[in-house]
Amino acid sequence: MTLPEYFTVLGDFRSVVADLATDLDHDPQIGPVTATVTFKPMLRDGDAILATDATPRPTGYIAAPIVAKINSSGRLVLRDVPDGTRQIVDDITALPGTGDATKYYVADDTGAHYRWNGIDYDEILPYAPVRLLADTPLLELETPLYYTVTFSNVLFNGRAGKLNSFTFAAPNTGDAEVNLIEVMRQPGQPAAGGTKVAPNAIRSDGAGNLIFSFDGVDIPDPVPFPVSTAYSETIGNGATTSLTVDHELGTMDVVVSVHDVATGEEVDCDVVKSTGNRVVLTFATAPALNSLRCTVIGTAFGVGSPRPTESISISDATVVGRAVLTAGSQSSAVAALGLSLVDNLDGTYTIDFPGGS
Repeated sequence: MTLPEYFTVLGDFRSVVADLATDLDHDPQIGPVTATVTFKPMLRDGDAILATDATPRPTGYIAAPIVAKINSSGRLVLRDVPDGTRQIVDDITALPGTGDATKYYVADDTGAHYRWNGIDYDEILPYAPVRLLADTPLLELETPLYYTVTFSNVLFNGRAGKLNSFTFAAPNTGDAEVNLIEVMRQPGQPAAGGTKVAPNAIRSDGAGNLIFSFDGVDIPDPVPFPVSTAYSETIGNGATTSLTVDHELGTMDVVVSVHDVATGEEVDCDVVKSTGNRVVLTFATAPALNSLRCTVIGTAFGVGSPRPTESISISDATVVGRAVLTAGSQSSAVAALGLSLVDNLDGTYTIDFPGGS
């Protein structure tokens, strides 16, 4: 079974307060500290941790904050008692020959706590410890997982106090221990790679087409949705009144704008969309050399190289929180949204989204 692993968080806190008048010495008093402690994993808002290798099936883990406390003894705990039903025995020799795994046993003479492991007794902590998700390879995060620790309802020897929050990096192995007194404080940042396209969600059909799937089921052809794209060119030769602009957007549905390079003012001209990849501009007088800037804006139903020439469709793929693109070729799809396509050399491809979003 490939499952998440966890680490234990420890911490002991004491307050140093003024000496009591009733005390025989003049040393400050060491008093208790109590507080509510919240451990929040640093992930981007809305991100799930996609563990594609989890068993029995790929799983998205939502890492919720864990609320613990510093108890009246100044110890960090999740709860003041272990999980299970308590049974008191006189001493360790009085433990049952075969224990009950749903109970924990307390030796009355020493106060030690024990739990039956199916073969023998293990001595356990006298409280439920704080356990947090470890940053193991199963999580597939691209950057380290950090936890932010915040304190509230802080009392020093019964009086209101304050403890500053901080951040630490999660261990990358399970069953490790982190002591809040010793751990290195780090600035930290949200872990990248939480919500992403799972392996094999995008593959080639061998004929130059990209196939998208979720949980092993191919996504059907989506409803077409236009993506805005544009082409700009500086024009004018000082000799002719009719100028040709090859935009190669692959559609007649374009809007053409011409402006003066020096002043930024719009310039009137007659526009003829001679093909889906070309417009012809006619002016009253021949524009001076490189004096005008022409911009053609269209809807990219397809992408070629270097600009769209083929048909594409886009739909909202809520299963991965991303737009899904289908196109006539891999290069067409990648260029349409400015993506980076990596060939995994096994019939599958990885798409990197700009800025990791």
